[in-house]
Amino acid sequence: MFVLFTDFGWEGPYIGQMKALLSASSAAPIVDLMHDAPMFDALHSGYLLKAYSAALPQRAIVIAVVDPGVGGARKALAVMADGRWYLGPDNGLLAPIIKGAEHVRILELDVPEGASDSFHGRDLFCPAAVAIANGVQPQGAECAAGQLVGIGWPSVCFEICYVDKFGNAITGIPSHAVAADGLLWVGKRLLRYARTFCEVQKGEAFWYHNSSGLVEVAVAEGSAAETLGLEIGSRVDMVRR
Repeated sequence: MFVLFTDFGWEGPYIGQMKALLSASSAAPIVDLMHDAPMFDALHSGYLLKAYSAALPQRAIVIAVVDPGVGGARKALAVMADGRWYLGPDNGLLAPIIKGAEHVRILELDVPEGASDSFHGRDLFCPAAVAIANGVQPQGAECAAGQLVGIGWPSVCFEICYVDKFGNAITGIPSHAVAADGLLWVGKRLLRYARTFCEVQKGEAFWYHNSSGLVEVAVAEGSAAETLGLEIGSRVDMVRR
């Protein structure tokens, strides 16, 4: 299974070009995991990628492209982490995956001759993914995790990492880090926990444990982003009792 995670959006030819290359070279199914990851933002996208990867099957091949430095000095990586392959740039996007893995192998990929300088998603990461799907192990120099961008980032991100179309705001805080009796400071408001939307009044802001294992901020039948003035990078703080 190929899994695509990008900040490309659906506009333009980019996703189609990647999927066409994958489909022409392999019979493996293609899953569009996310194409509106935080734009140019490897840090917040990386926390999302880690959370969403938890539900992926073993042997999934994840092509992760949030890559504002494409064509520059950053490495191109192939990472085997706990039974899944991840292909993407060394800009911190894969760092949360690597830090959270029990078993990890990291390779630096060479850029194929003739590859576009500006579209490594199609010309470098997709061909590498096809090779893996066809049983060919990627070739490249072994990299130590300590050499990679983002390895020093905190394991928990106390910020908003994504705002969905409903205005719900997903944090980088794992659900297990905040108990149900915990309070959160969000957008200058103190929010309590609710199990789900039906347990609060219309228009009430609250936080909950979402289906991907992260703390999420919401407003019942409303927009948390608008109500609380939230955007990607907004701070979320736990209140200690």
